[in-house]
Amino acid sequence: MFDIIIKKIGFSYGKDEVLSINNLSINKGSTTVFLGSNGSGKTTILKLISGIYSPSKGSISPGTETLKNKSVLVHQNPYLFSGSVKYNIEFGLKIRNISKNIRKSIIQKVLLEARLLNLITRKTSSLSGGEKHRLAIARALSLNPDILVLDEPFANIDPESRDTIEKLILKREKNGITTIISTHNLTSAYRLASSIIYMDKGKIIEPETNFIKGSVIKRDDYFCFFQADNYKKVSPILIPATDGDYSTAVIPYKDIFLSGTNIKTSAQNQYIGIIRSLVKKGNQFFVTIDCGISLKAIVTDLSVREFKIKEGKSIFVNFKASAVKLY
Repeated sequence: MFDIIIKKIGFSYGKDEVLSINNLSINKGSTTVFLGSNGSGKTTILKLISGIYSPSKGSISPGTETLKNKSVLVHQNPYLFSGSVKYNIEFGLKIRNISKNIRKSIIQKVLLEARLLNLITRKTSSLSGGEKHRLAIARALSLNPDILVLDEPFANIDPESRDTIEKLILKREKNGITTIISTHNLTSAYRLASSIIYMDKGKIIEPETNFIKGSVIKRDDYFCFFQADNYKKVSPILIPATDGDYSTAVIPYKDIFLSGTNIKTSAQNQYIGIIRSLVKKGNQFFVTIDCGISLKAIVTDLSVREFKIKEGKSIFVNFKASAVKLY
């Protein structure tokens, strides 16, 4: 297993550069999701990471050939053989000279996880769109890749297939497989991702959303108490009471407001932190505050002057419970 390190890569079709990324690291065993509209560069970066494309400039470590050998890419519209569900899994195992008994065990395991075992003799032509996606992912997993790359795995599928695919991905992360996904599905992205990369016009862009992994540790009649992972000394984030299991809290930058003192406010969440960075973009400033957890806010030039915002200064961070969404 290895980290994937991207340095100053570009990719061009002819004279047209369609992708340009300065620096990006993907940790081994993590689940990284690329979000963006059509044409944003998501599929191109997936093909570079899986070794199908080589960059026009820059580098991807550990190198195109290693990535090609260690990864499996499942396309948005996956190609399936015309035979049975079993044949689609077994073919790749046979050409790798895996014995019959081991093949049988692998086929049973991946089809059971993909909820396709009852369709093992079914022809692929009779499968639904969601079943075809699940089969393609099961086939990829049967090869035990170090890196699983999924291009739009949630596009045009039924809720049952979406839930099954999410469970497959979460299990692989626990097993240490690096999973890289492109999707438009925000809900699935927030639930699954260790990190989210936002793409637009071939570049990585600022997300404008705080993305916090954790869990609900307590509930009362009014609130859920969401504790960020690895930050047990930080007070839980309050969210309006709701049922269900959640692993991610999302807070838009614009819904966080800063104050120089501990003011009385209707915001149920208030932290004190240290300003770590201040970056001007257009007529706005993006402020990163270390509150024990890292939070970002967007402020105006007037706010910067009024609160004397600068790196190293203490400041209060405030946001309402209703500003937080759980996934």
